[in-house]
Amino acid sequence: MKSSFYLNQLLFVFILFVTQPSLSSGNIVRNKVNPDTHVSGGNFSSGNETARKFGVHEITLQTNKVAANPFGVGCRVVFYAPSGKQWQINAFYDGGATWRARVYVNEAGDWTWKSVCKENSGLDKLKGDFQAEGSDLRGMLHKAPGNPKQWKTDDGQWFLNINDTGYLLFNRNEKLWKEYIEDLSKLGVTSVRAGSLGGETWDKNAEINELLQKAYPDCAGFTMDNYPWDENDNSKMNLDRFQTTDERLVWMLDNYPDMYIQFILFGMQTWGTDDSGQLWKAVPQDIRNKTMKYMIARWSAFPQLFYLIANDMHCSEKYPNNQAYVREVGRYFAANDPWRHLISTGPNRNQVFPFTGNEDLDWVSYIHIEDMFALDARKAELYEPYPLHVFMGEDWYEHTRLDRSKDYLYNPEYFYRWLFWSWTLSGGSANYGGRWAKIHPYFSTDTLLYVEPLGGLERGDLQPKGEWNEGATAKTFVHAKYNAQLKGLNSVKYITGFFSDRKIDLAEFVPDHRLITDLNQREEKGYQKLMRKGYEEFIIYDPNALCGGNNTLIDKNKTVHLRVDFGEANKTYTVGWYCPLNGEIVDGGSMKCTGKVEFKAPWKGIDIVLHLREKR
Repeated sequence: MKSSFYLNQLLFVFILFVTQPSLSSGNIVRNKVNPDTHVSGGNFSSGNETARKFGVHEITLQTNKVAANPFGVGCRVVFYAPSGKQWQINAFYDGGATWRARVYVNEAGDWTWKSVCKENSGLDKLKGDFQAEGSDLRGMLHKAPGNPKQWKTDDGQWFLNINDTGYLLFNRNEKLWKEYIEDLSKLGVTSVRAGSLGGETWDKNAEINELLQKAYPDCAGFTMDNYPWDENDNSKMNLDRFQTTDERLVWMLDNYPDMYIQFILFGMQTWGTDDSGQLWKAVPQDIRNKTMKYMIARWSAFPQLFYLIANDMHCSEKYPNNQAYVREVGRYFAANDPWRHLISTGPNRNQVFPFTGNEDLDWVSYIHIEDMFALDARKAELYEPYPLHVFMGEDWYEHTRLDRSKDYLYNPEYFYRWLFWSWTLSGGSANYGGRWAKIHPYFSTDTLLYVEPLGGLERGDLQPKGEWNEGATAKTFVHAKYNAQLKGLNSVKYITGFFSDRKIDLAEFVPDHRLITDLNQREEKGYQKLMRKGYEEFIIYDPNALCGGNNTLIDKNKTVHLRVDFGEANKTYTVGWYCPLNGEIVDGGSMKCTGKVEFKAPWKGIDIVLHLREKR
């Protein structure tokens, strides 16, 4: 009786095994019968599957001849689009006897392909075809035609960049990455910053990794580096890392294709030094080129990526090796990426972006800066002469506190709401950061303990939202701990909703803050932001702030009262008041405007958005 039971159990397990999809070496789910077929959500397809326009299609090449170092084998695939355009794409080695090639499917219709490989006859002269259908995917990000300071996707839509930081999104030690992306999507976030291979440092020996391991001693081997090579041989790639990234990129493309990723390609070693560039230079030139070639082959077909070469790295003229490192990578990607993804690099906090000269504008496609409590977005004005979008990629993290009470955010929901509106209506975009050193889903942060690796305070300092290490004495430096619910993204859905509901294309607008005057006679000037589409349409944000900085507060005793200068325009506008806290709308009727006209909000003690559109 017992043996019969066990036999039945084994038979059930065997049937379950042979009928289920299997995992490839890259953990991308593939059909058991035909390993060339991906078990797809539709946007990432493979083999003979029907592809989707603005998705990714992959073909698999198999051989019985594998070189001692297969990463050195040159193999390419020529894809023939329905229009007749040819795409010459490098194939990449993916373990065992398998090479793959991926194409960004930017046309619907019948595609064909053929392989070319002089070094391995088993990979040469292979052929195939597939069909691509239309889709509602948005496609890759590019500079907006006619306004390079804004971004659009390949479907022609303006892209609103509402960004979060998730450095460890592709780190295999982080298990809650799906829930993290799901929460961001619900909140209205449209992009996330993440290390391509697990973090933002050069290798595991970076100083930040030591701090990370001290903060999380139970996580053995926990690092946040982007080291792409085999630890013992930099002529070979770390396939485990690349395949982990692939698995998550494919899942996101299939399930959350509108979530874009600022993809940090390489890493920074030591903050405030030139050693990152020195480490790059120490890698032989042919290895550097082959590594970048491999990355482009593996990743460039994914439409949801835009690149950052390194993050938070000193790269002014005082750091010539770091500058050379950035320029070499930037120029290589610009010259060899078939679809020319947006690319930039990330200087350290408060540093002027140094790559705006003629020698760099052939590869730099947006400006990335870091700031601190930059609610007024005035840094965007520094880059007005350059035809590049300004992305303020790091301000301050909600659950970070380094210097007693000086850098603690007392009203995070309002702080980040103001930050996003201010930068968006200055023609740029901004970043939110909750917990930079872990991937914690937003709606679960009150149940997940976060230890700030950089944050330490003396016992007894005021910390209303943190906890302390047990046993710390009066002058012990300890890690700040948080188990409170994040709040900084609570109002974001009302930003994305405002623009999508009104079908606003901000690429048709320009910032013009000089036209607005605060009539509440505040000491601080420049907080109000205005963008206009000619004199046909105006969008105005007033934070109604009592003060700025980390302890920013709304002025509960005042109602927004402002004046707009319409100049010689003489038009009738529909007046719409919008509450960015909760999305409430008040119809202000219509008003004929010329010269200087005053407006007063219908609510007291709240920040507001005023939308004026010419009545036709």
